[in-house]
Amino acid sequence: RAVCSGVVSFAGRLPDGRRGVTLRCGNLAATQLGLLRFDVRRGEAVVAGRQLGSLGPGRLLSVGARRWSDRDGYRDPLASSGHRLTAWRPHHWRRAGAK
Repeated sequence: RAVCSGVVSFAGRLPDGRRGVTLRCGNLAATQLGLLRFDVRRGEAVVAGRQLGSLGPGRLLSVGARRWSDRDGYRDPLASSGHRLTAWRPHHWRRAGAK
């Protein structure tokens, strides 16, 4: 589901084979990786909560958030949700204690 209202700036496959969607939400880019199929296309406006695609059985969702103007400006993507996260790699986050 879309974590914010915005415009789809990317929906497709990455060079490493993962599939993902990036939304531009004002000053932030919100990315979800690991999708099996997409329900949105590049350039499409979406509202927060809209389904972006599906994961499929056994898949894990990677989420990321960064300042749009700064390729290294990553943020904790769930900071406002009250969940405590640990960084794994710049755009891969998981909940603390999750395996």
